[in-house]
Amino acid sequence: MDLEMISTMKVEELKDFLRLRGLKVTGKKNELIARVFVALENDVPIVKTAEEVEKEMATSYQDKLKLEDGVIVPDPFKLESGWLKEEGIKFWPLTLYPDIFNFFGFSPQ
Repeated sequence: MDLEMISTMKVEELKDFLRLRGLKVTGKKNELIARVFVALENDVPIVKTAEEVEKEMATSYQDKLKLEDGVIVPDPFKLESGWLKEEGIKFWPLTLYPDIFNFFGFSPQ
């Protein structure tokens, strides 16, 4: 979007653009145009609402419960029985600091 296209926008459109990015929406039209232009030049991202962020997090969490073959494993936070709390740590395999370093340092992202 260039400056000529921005200048043809209505005041409410300019304000909506700025509001979505959490920027100041007061001032005369020329000030709003300048603010929109600067936001575009600096690639100011749209600020997500709390509901949008929460929905993305829930979707991401659900994706982590899916295996490659499409099977969904039970949510460990919703298990009623069979879940070992802190006493279950004794059943974990031996894990040393180099193992943790190698996992985070060298595992594919």
